[in-house]
Order: sequence, then C-alpha cells, then structure tokens
Amino acid sequence: MQFGAGAALRLYAGAVIDASGGDGEGRTGNGDDGGGGGSGGAILLSGRTGSSCPATATLDVHGGQGGTGDDDGGGGGSGGRVLYYGFTGGCTLEVDGGAGGGSGNGGSELNGSSGPNGTSSSTNPDTDGDGSTYSTDCDDGDDTIEPLATEFVGDGIDQDCDRSELCYLDADNDGARVTTTALSSDLDCDDPNEGVTDDAIDCNDALSAIRPGVEEIAGQQRRRRLRRRQRGARQRAGRLRRHGRRGERRGRRRRRVVHVRGRL
Repeated sequence: MQFGAGAALRLYAGAVIDASGGDGEGRTGNGDDGGGGGSGGAILLSGRTGSSCPATATLDVHGGQGGTGDDDGGGGGSGGRVLYYGFTGGCTLEVDGGAGGGSGNGGSELNGSSGPNGTSSSTNPDTDGDGSTYSTDCDDGDDTIEPLATEFVGDGIDQDCDRSELCYLDADNDGARVTTTALSSDLDCDDPNEGVTDDAIDCNDALSAIRPGVEEIAGQQRRRRLRRRQRGARQRAGRLRRHGRRGERRGRRRRRVVHVRGRL
C-alpha cells in the first residue's frame, strides 16, 4: 500500500496486517512426508504525515509451519519481508520463519527444519536504483518511472509520477491534433480536446471541417473557375488574332487599289 499526498494510515491498538505463510499439510499415510510450510508474504507501507503504527499493532509475515508426516516432517516456510517508512510509533513485526513439522513413528524419521527468518526495514529504499526512494517513486520496480523522468506524450504511462498524462490538443475534436500539449486529468488521452501521437496533424484546429482526409470541395470549385477564366482568355486572344489578320488583309487590298488608281 502506498498513500498519496494528504492521505494517512493509522493502525490502532490490536490491529493486524497479516501476510503470513500457510501451514504445511500433515500426512499420516504410510511413509508420507509432511507438507512444507508456506513462505510469508511482503508488507510494504509508505506513510505520510500523520501515519502511525503503535507497538500493539502487528505486521505479520511469518512463515507457515511445516506439516507433520508419517515419515519426515515438512520444512517450515521462510519469513517474509516488511518495509514500513514514515510512521510514528513502532509496530510489532512478525518475520520469523515457520517451525519444522514433526516426524511420524520415530526411528530414522526426521523432524522438518525451520524456515529462515524474513527481513524488516524502516528505511526509505530505492529498489530500482533510479535515484527516487520508495516514498516518492510511484513505481519503485521500474527505473524509467520516477518523479524526475521525462513524460512522453500520449503513451498512457505516467513516467513522472504526477498522476496525469501529457496529451496533444485537438480543440475542434475532429480527430486531428496540433503539436501543442497539455496535461490530462487522467492517465489517457481519450477525453474531448485530447489527441495522441498517431493522430494526423491539423492545419486548422478551430474548424472541424478542415482536417487531413477531407475532400477539398472549395479548392475544386476555385480550380474550376480558374480553368474557365483561362479558357475564356485564350478564346478572346484567338478572336483578337483572327480579327487582326482580317484587318491586315483588308488594308493590303485597299493599298493595292489606291496604287492602281494612282497609275491611271
């Protein structure tokens, strides 16, 4: 259990957190050995201001007792691990290994051996070696996740332990994003106005009708009007050229008539 900012755990007198191992199975059949005891589990507690654990409260991770066998007794389970940090008071810790199980009918039969004791610590460890201790690291088993890590955009992983995700903006909610980012209120980028890395880039994030993949209707209309104007201009130029050639021919005929009349 790990408690965030403002949270506190108080264990009152007589409280018990039990992660002990189960006892081994006893076997009374001819020549059967007793079952081994289960190993204790782990209790990891990171307290914040106001967390307390009095001496009359117990954190129990002892190993299970080995079972009695008709032949040899089962071995005791090993004790577990207790890590508690940031608590006032001193809890009672049960980390002993389980007792070995008894043997059956005597003779060469052996009692089971006791399990090794577990461990306990009230220091603030850095299990994954990333420079952030257990009380501040939101995943102390992954050295790529810690408060000073770089947060990647839209991958659904809280790398910097701020309990939020960094998302691209999609202001018009058309499925295309811009390169501007903002923090989400949760650990995904599925909410309105949020986008992920794989989304297409939007050239106008204020209009949902403008985005990659939309048919350019307005552009097609502009291109058609331009083609019509170009055709019209070519047609007018052709008419002017034809009128010019006809005028030039009429001028040549007039000059010939004037010249002939001048000779007469």
